[in-house]
Parts: sequence; structure tokens; C-alpha cells
Amino acid sequence: MRKRVLALLAALAIALPLPAEDTSGSLVATNDGNFHFSLMPTVEIGKLVTTFNFTFYGEFQSDYPWVSFDFSNYQVPEKGSMSKGEYHRTVAEQYAGFIYSMHYGERYDSFYFRYGKLENITLGDGALLSSYYDYSVGYLESRPGLNLKLGPWGRFGQELVVDDLFLPSIFGWRAYIRPFASENEKRFKKIRNMEWGMSILFDPRAKVDMFTEDADGGLTVDYSYRTLFETAFDVTQPFFSGDNGQVMLFADYILQGPHSSIWSQSQAVRLGVGGYIPTGVLSFNASVTTPVKGTYYADYFTTGYNDVDSNDYDSKVTDSDGNPVDKAGIHADFQTHSNDLENTYLARLGRNHPLRRGQAWLDTTMGLAMDNEQVYAGLRFRATVDPGSVQLEDQRVNLIVRIDKLLYNFISLDLNYEKNYPSLTSGAREDFFPGLSTLKNVYIMMHAQIKFRGIKCILGGKWQFDSEGACDNPVFESSMQIVIF
Repeated sequence: MRKRVLALLAALAIALPLPAEDTSGSLVATNDGNFHFSLMPTVEIGKLVTTFNFTFYGEFQSDYPWVSFDFSNYQVPEKGSMSKGEYHRTVAEQYAGFIYSMHYGERYDSFYFRYGKLENITLGDGALLSSYYDYSVGYLESRPGLNLKLGPWGRFGQELVVDDLFLPSIFGWRAYIRPFASENEKRFKKIRNMEWGMSILFDPRAKVDMFTEDADGGLTVDYSYRTLFETAFDVTQPFFSGDNGQVMLFADYILQGPHSSIWSQSQAVRLGVGGYIPTGVLSFNASVTTPVKGTYYADYFTTGYNDVDSNDYDSKVTDSDGNPVDKAGIHADFQTHSNDLENTYLARLGRNHPLRRGQAWLDTTMGLAMDNEQVYAGLRFRATVDPGSVQLEDQRVNLIVRIDKLLYNFISLDLNYEKNYPSLTSGAREDFFPGLSTLKNVYIMMHAQIKFRGIKCILGGKWQFDSEGACDNPVFESSMQIVIF
């Protein structure tokens, strides 16, 4: 007990001189006298807003000095046997970790960037990446991702999305041109803001096939990541555009396939409407996608890809021939077995959906992104329409709310709710609206911190309910901390 009290007093002596305005922090002490003190100050310089993440480690000792500190995480690492390039990357990655997030401007400005964990990210009109949240790292942890938007400057503009600058698993890029843009506002007035664009999206690890050794000593291709490359050609025409926001119509032609033959694999057409309102950066998007060649995988890169907790609720499935279907939903011979996947129900984040010709994929999204407050939210509905049927199949409703810092020095939150209406279950199919009031085929994940009068409550849990609404292995954790500011 004496060690814990002295460790608390030592951390208090560190914290008192630091500014409390726009700053959050936490102190964790253990029975053996060790403690770590985290500090997250936010600095604003014009439109540039940066939140830092500093952690100080210490230990109370019975000998003089009473408190010792470990600053190894701030020291330059030793080069050792690393090559020059590896060493420079290691140093950059270590010191980049002190920046929790950084952004400049608003999402629809002519120049905008955000460094940090990807939150509610859409590339272009959402043909390849829509309302994406990075779950590859834990709650209130960051990742060196980048979302960059340049333009339109004159007739041209670009967008870039990378989930990790050092070890990327998602890389997306879009370039576009406004062919009818003119300094004369009366010329091509109705189509002067029309955009013609091209987007690409892929997992950089798929550029070279990765192999694993099987039980017989042979090598098989490892498909634990998305292996296909995606390309989209889009035409976007604003229906309304002004200071109060924008509403646009768009059309996409999407290609999907391995990097060696992307044109010959699968192709799809997508039509829809989207837009945004600057206040609070509210956005919406509604689209329908249908394949015109091959089997097209909708939601190929989606929230939950590379989820750090996917093994907690993921399961391995097999097709009708007993062949294993990997986590990405793609068998090594996916052209042969893709039809079997359509009747496979797997309730988890990161699931993609194979579509045959004649089927249609409906996708509607509403989102909120407030970078200054680090508040993000998204509500999404997705469903499949089979040929000759007006019945919606495999419906999904997903709600995500993230508050990535202690908002108003009171609450932070990470909430994910997913409701599935699978086509194939052991029970009867639910109707849509009555089904929203049940827990059948529901997955809930929640983490929260609530601070009140010097007490911080930390809550977390996961619940996955089956087709009967039963939850066999609920997880709930809670703890309490005394905070000093």
C-alpha cells in the first residue's frame, strides 16, 4: 500500500506543472510500485490541430532516489544489424508514435489531410472504400494512417488513403479531372463541376503472393489478406452545390481481380447519389451495384478488415466440397467455389459479399465526422437483391460511434452494433423493423471511459448473439481509476 501511495505522489509531482487546458491524461499504478503516466495535449495553430501522446514510466524504490524513471521510449534506438533503410524506418515509426492525430482543414476543403487512425473514410464517391473505420488497433490507440485530399486545383484533384505509412494493409488513390471547368462562370454552367475520375485500392501485401507451409511440407498461398486489386472509373455530376453543401449523382465502372489480370476477372456497374452538409460534416451516400462479368465481391475492403479482435468471434467455414474458406472469403480457386459462399452465413466484421450477374447490392450510409472534437459516427444499411425477386436478402445494419478522446473532459466511446438478417439461419427469417428490436444475429462491441469528479470508470464488453438471441460467451470488463486532473 505504501508503494502505491508514494508512486501516486510521484506522478502527481510530474503532472501539476503541466497545462490542463485542452489536455487529457491518465495515471495507472500497480502494487509493485510501478506506474505510467499518459498525457495527451492538443495544440492548435490556425487550421492545424495536433494531439500528442506522451507516456512516462516510473518505479518507486526503497533506496535513494525514491523514484526512478524509464525514458527508453524517447531514446534513439540502437542501429545494431539493421540496414540503413530499416533503421531510419524504425526511428521514424518510434517518434511518429508520439503524435496521436493531426489534421489540417475540413474534409471538403481544397486542401485537407489527417494523420492518425482512419475514421469514417470514403475514397471518392465510395465505389471502393466507403465509411471505413480502422479496427486493427485497440480502443484509444492510434496508427500512422493518412487521408489526403488535394483540389480541385484548377481542373485537377487527387485523394490518398493509407492505413499505415510504415506497414500498410490498405492503399487507395484517386485522381480526377473537371474537363468542363472554366474561368467563365457562364460557360458550361451546369456541368462545369463534373468530375471524371479513376481510383485504385489494394492491400500492398498482395503484390507478391505469400506462402505458408502445410502439414505435408508443401507450400500453399496464404490468403489471410485481401488478394484482389480494385480499380474504378467514375463520373460525378453535382446536382446541387453551394455553401450549404452538395448533392451529386455518380456512376462507376469497377474492375476487380489479381494484379496480373485485373481486367479479365470481374466487372461491375454502380449508380448512386451522395452529398454532404458542411456543418458538422454530415455526409450521405446511397448506391446500387450489379456485376456485368464474373463474380464481384461487394464490401471487399470494409470496416473490420484486419480487425485486431477478429479471432475472438471469427470462425472457419468450408464450402460444399469440404474445402476451407479463408478469412477473406476467398478460396484459392474462388472462381470454382464462389457460389458456395453465397449461402454461407458468417456474422462478423470485415465480411465481403460475392455477387453473380443479375444480383444487385444496395448500400446506404449516413456519416458524421468532427475532426476537431474527434467525434465520428456512421449508420449503414446493406442488402442483396436476387434476380427476378423484390425480396431483400442478407440485410445488415451497422452503427458505429467513436469519440477518440475524453470529450469535454467527461467521456470517450467506441461503440459498434451490427444486426444481420441472413438468408440462411436455423430459425425463421425476421422482418426488418421488428427485427431491430431483437438481439437475434446481433454483434455488439463497446468500450467507454467516463470521468466524473476525479473518478474515471473504464467499461468494455463484447456480445455476439445467435439466431435465437442467445449469447453464449459474453465478455464484460470494468475498472476504476483515480485521476489527478
